[in-house]
Amino acid sequence: MEKSCGDSVEQLFALGVVIASDVPVGTQFGIDMMAYTTGPRFLGVKMVPKGLHFIYHSAVDSSTSASMNAAPRTGFFSFVGDKEALKCVWSKELERLEVSSIGDEDKQRIRDDLPNLDRYLGVYPKEQLKSWAKLTSDITQATLSRVQPSSGYVSSAPELQGVSGVMGKRGSKETSGATIHANSWEHLEPVEGSSFSFTVVPKRLLPDNCSAEDITKHSMDKTYTLNTLIQALPGGEEDLLGEFQLAFVSFLVGQVLDGFEQWKSIIHLLCSCDDAILQRPLLFTHFLRSLQEQLNQVPSDFFIDILSSNNFLVACLQGFFERLEEVDEMGFETEMERKHLFKQATLVDKLIQDRFGWNVRERPEDDEPVVVEGVKDLTADVDRMHC
Repeated sequence: MEKSCGDSVEQLFALGVVIASDVPVGTQFGIDMMAYTTGPRFLGVKMVPKGLHFIYHSAVDSSTSASMNAAPRTGFFSFVGDKEALKCVWSKELERLEVSSIGDEDKQRIRDDLPNLDRYLGVYPKEQLKSWAKLTSDITQATLSRVQPSSGYVSSAPELQGVSGVMGKRGSKETSGATIHANSWEHLEPVEGSSFSFTVVPKRLLPDNCSAEDITKHSMDKTYTLNTLIQALPGGEEDLLGEFQLAFVSFLVGQVLDGFEQWKSIIHLLCSCDDAILQRPLLFTHFLRSLQEQLNQVPSDFFIDILSSNNFLVACLQGFFERLEEVDEMGFETEMERKHLFKQATLVDKLIQDRFGWNVRERPEDDEPVVVEGVKDLTADVDRMHC
């Protein structure tokens, strides 16, 4: 790992450090959006800025090509403070980094030894700090604790009950226990504590004693669903925004498919509201700001590759921009709120045109609302939502 020429002693001591001991040579090690291949002298990363970080690795079978036979990505989120020392030790048995619980004296000992450790520490990529900070700005410790796996570890392929060793150790594909047939995988459940506890985002909630007209209204405008969901979250709007960001980064760097599905669900809900735009303009401004940075981080062909022709985001944004224009005629509470929201909407519109070539201002001719008549009460119970 190269030494950072010109790094001052003040910088070295002012920022955080992640010590990673005994990591096998050739392991894919990463922090946030930068990944390395470890060498024989690797001991971690220095000059880690204050804030939330994702530290991860993939074990690699040294007998084959690293890129072709890497194990699923495993890691953990951690808030790092100024001058903080986070120590991790490689577990040969589990083949992952285990966070060591160390006291203040041990942390101070590590910091005192930094001048000697300096040459063995990689440098946190400053050029990516701004983007990472934007991607995680709304994630609080409370939101992280509520949503992340109770084990504290994130895996792109959580271990399933009754199955062990699947793509787990040094990139092997061996399993132990009973033989698993291809059509049996969908019935297997993840080991307890290995999956995210994302909030269930209902497709629609209805007040009690809804008339057919009300059902139509709440089916077309999901404001009631959004407000009910926000009221059920411990941190309200902040919690929803934090979970939106956490879902995305867990997919982007953690390679967790459930994160992508949660990200889609939140986008679909927010883009299906009318009245909420006027009621909660700051929420939608922050949502668009996060979405802008997220779309900046994915490849330009990302949505084509993962969703083929069924691009959910185009449909969601088409509906959102149409709703935004309609509610603008009703008037916002303050001109400043409107100004900030429409400025952010314009930035997102420009980004998706320049980066993806989408024109979300055009609405398909056959995409017309359907009026519901005589539908029975379909009121959903908010207690079903996990909060």
